Amino acid sequence: KLIMQGVNSELFRPLPKRAMKGRFVVFSGGKLEFRKGQDLVVSAFSRFSKKYKDALLIASWNSP
Repeated sequence: KLIMQGVNSELFRPLPKRAMKGRFVVFSGGKLEFRKGQDLVVSAFSRFSKKYKDALLIASWNSP
């Protein structure tokens, strides 16, 4: 059975921005561990967001 590598661009494609239009979005993801530096992300974003009020931090820090 032949399985082609790649991405189904019919399913995975950029969509128009709706919910966060006009916001500067920072995403941080991964496993929640000390070595991953989430404390640094929060600290840096805290400073950043004081200067740029439209900033938004989206975090997905989990592990199964």
